[in-house]
Amino acid sequence: MKAHEINKAIYHLDSALSKVINMLKDMNNGTMTYQAPVKLEEAWYQLNCCRIYTEHEVQIEDHVQSSMGNINDARCMLESLIVWKKGLTGHGKISIIMALNEAVNSINLVRAELTAWMTGSTTGELLNII
Repeated sequence: MKAHEINKAIYHLDSALSKVINMLKDMNNGTMTYQAPVKLEEAWYQLNCCRIYTEHEVQIEDHVQSSMGNINDARCMLESLIVWKKGLTGHGKISIIMALNEAVNSINLVRAELTAWMTGSTTGELLNII
C-alpha cells in the first residue's frame, strides 16, 4: 500500500471507531436513541470504505471484515429488540456490547498496524493473532 492509501484507510478506521465508541458510551449512559442502528450502519460503511485500500492485505482484511461482522451483528440484535418491542434487555445489552468491543479491538489492531507501516515497520500483532 502507498502512503496516501494508508492515510485514507486510517481515516475510515478512525471514523468507524469513533462511531462505535460513541455507541458504547450511549449504551453505558442509557442515552441511546432510535438512531442507534443508523449509527452502526455508518460505522459499517466506513469500514467498507477502508476495504477499498486494504483488500489486498490478507491479515488486515480479515480483521476489517471481522469488525464489520461484529458491527452488523450488534445492529441486527438492536433492531430485533426494537421490532419485538422488548426494549434493551440485560442479555441483549451484554451481547451488543461484547460484539462492539470485539469490533473496537480489531479496528485498533488494524489501525496500529497501518500506522506502523507509515514508519516502514510493522507491529507484528496481526500475524500473532491469525
